This record gives sequence, C-alpha cells and structure tokens, in this order.
Amino acid sequence: MFSLIYLSTLNDSMSDQELTDLMRKCKENNKLLNITGMLLYKDNHFLQLLEGDKQIVLNLYNEIAHDPRHSHVAVLQMNDTEHRYFSDWSMGFYNLNNEDDLNQLTHFSDQKIEFSEFRHDAPKAYQLLKQFSLTQATE
Repeated sequence: MFSLIYLSTLNDSMSDQELTDLMRKCKENNKLLNITGMLLYKDNHFLQLLEGDKQIVLNLYNEIAHDPRHSHVAVLQMNDTEHRYFSDWSMGFYNLNNEDDLNQLTHFSDQKIEFSEFRHDAPKAYQLLKQFSLTQATE
C-alpha cells in the first residue's frame, strides 16, 4: 500500500455544484482504480491524500499535476503504508469553507486552517487528513 499527500491551488473558483460534479467523477474513477482517500477544499486550495497501488497513485498524481485547473501542485508526503486510512471511501470529501464540515474537526477546531502552511509542515497536513478518517465523510 502506498499513500501520497499533495496540495494544489485552483486557477479558477469552483461553485458548490462544480465541486459536487468533480467529486462524483473522482469517486467513479477511483473505484475503478482501487484508490481511496480524502479530499479537503478550502479557499481555492485542495489538500488530498490518495492511497492504493504505488504506480496507480503516482500516475493519478501526475494527471492531477498536469491538469490545467491546478497550479502550485506540490507533493507534501509520500510513503509506503501498512493499511488504508480511508478504506471505506473511494474519495471522502469535506469543504472547509462550509462551517458544518469544519465543525467535524476536533484538534483543529480552535485554529484557523491555512492550507498554505502545509507546504512546510507535511506532518500537520497528514494529521488533519487522518483526523477525517475517524469521521463520516461525504461519500
């Protein structure tokens, strides 16, 4: 098992409907590829953990990195893992601009979350994503 965490900036804002459509497509594709993970969205930034077969995850990341909708794409962490943290979700999703989704956090609930900070603090990004493995994400 292999996991990869990346951060990216969207070149254009996405409406709630566009995010919903994107998630639907990601879930369908991920099921076919046996990829699981978590996607967080906030202020035109994505923070995502992908897990599955190493080559499939790296290929998917390469597609994302070259997608013209994304810029400033950066791998924060990648490693072999013993198990999946998001085995129940082809792609869990939280929109942290939405207060209901933001309230799912416990450790981070009293802090302002700025995804840009994660570029220099991958363990904090991993901790945030992993916290969602304990909650019920939108599937």
